[in-house]
Amino acid sequence: MNKKEPDTDRELKQLIAKAATAGDLQERILLVAKYFIGRPYLDSPLSRPEGPEELIFTLSGFDCVTFAETVLAIALSKTAPGVYDHLRRLRYSGGVISWEQRNHYMLDWIAENVKAGLLEEPFSAEATSKVAKKLSALSDYPEHQREINYIPLERFNNILPELKAGDIIFFGTTRPDLDVSHMGLLEPQNGLNLIHASKSKGEVIREDLNQFLVRFGESPGVLLARVKDRQLN
Repeated sequence: MNKKEPDTDRELKQLIAKAATAGDLQERILLVAKYFIGRPYLDSPLSRPEGPEELIFTLSGFDCVTFAETVLAIALSKTAPGVYDHLRRLRYSGGVISWEQRNHYMLDWIAENVKAGLLEEPFSAEATSKVAKKLSALSDYPEHQREINYIPLERFNNILPELKAGDIIFFGTTRPDLDVSHMGLLEPQNGLNLIHASKSKGEVIREDLNQFLVRFGESPGVLLARVKDRQLN
């Protein structure tokens, strides 16, 4: 079941039509991302484990994950049903709508979407910072031991010329029970910008990545992924 707000379909169709004017997938991602600048930050917008899981879709506000998922689902689609289908595949392992199948940890979100053919990891060779963690931040979700290969921030400058608009960046955390604490979309323009749903600013913003990193503080590194170019549906 899809859960959406009134008038969502009308705005979504207008946005899909607007995105169709962009030249390629990277331009579509940035166009959609910038459209949402100023939309409110929503804390924990998805359903909890005690209730029935629904495919929640809203354009009125986001957290950092639902912002990226919504932007990518729209950029990859040319119809409203296509958006819902891509959102389901991005958010859930195997596209199965359930709490247990939701990609709660971003390490799983990346791996499952690579497996589904939606994403690729072009910079995995730069991921030289290995950190073993027991992912247990979610009390209602089974914990699991993982080795995470982060790209150290000091190596990040090496790949700046290869980054593309719309690349997805995930910021590692020093917490021992969590892999990533934030994510956003990159815009290589006049340096390198980050478009993301910011909890501290209370809305979707576009800012210089270096300024964000100063605020973010200590980190073991970042993860990077890229949407694979594919036929829209």
